[in-house]
Amino acid sequence: DVYKRQAVRRGDVVVFEDKVWGKVPMVKRVVAVGGDKVACCDRGGHLTVNGEPVEEPYLADKGPASPTAFTSTVPTGQLFLLGDHRMSSLDSRVHLSDSDHGSVPRGAVKARVDATAWPMKSFGMMPRPAAFEALPGGTSQPGPLRLVVISVVAGAVLILGGAAYGPIARRMGRRGRGGTAAVEGGGARV
Repeated sequence: DVYKRQAVRRGDVVVFEDKVWGKVPMVKRVVAVGGDKVACCDRGGHLTVNGEPVEEPYLADKGPASPTAFTSTVPTGQLFLLGDHRMSSLDSRVHLSDSDHGSVPRGAVKARVDATAWPMKSFGMMPRPAAFEALPGGTSQPGPLRLVVISVVAGAVLILGGAAYGPIARRMGRRGRGGTAAVEGGGARV
C-alpha cells in the first residue's frame, strides 16, 4: 500500500473499486483531481483541465478526446477517471449525473499501473503524460518497477551462472587431470 500513502496525480493509470461503478476492479486514467474543472472538448477536440487543453498521445481512438461533450467540477478528495479507449470506455462520463458528478473517492484507488505486458505492442513502462506536468501538482514519479525488473534479471543471471558453474568446473577439472595417470606399483607417470 505504498501507493496509497503517495498522492494520486493527474495522468496516473489506476486500479480502483467503487460501489457506484459495480464494486469490481477497474482500470482508468486520472485526468482531474479535487477542485479541477474538467471539460471536453475545446475547438481542437482536446480535453481541458482548468481551461488548459491537454494533449493525450496515449488515446487509442483518433478524433476528439470524447465523442460527447461534458463538463464537471471534481469535488475535493475525488478523482475524475477516463479510459484511454474513449469511444467505448465506461468511465466518469457515464456517471456525471451521480451525486459525485462522475468522480471516485481517492480511497477507492488500490494501485497504480506502471507497466503493461499485453498486448505485446504496448509492452513496457507507462509513460508520464507531459501535458499534465504543467498543471499544479505535476505528475507522479515512476514507481520502483524498473529497479525491480533489473534486480530480477540480475538475480536470474547470478542463479543461472551459479547453477552452471558446477558442471563447467567438473568438465574443466576432468580435462586438466586427463593428461596424467599414476601407474600402479611404480608411481611412474605417463
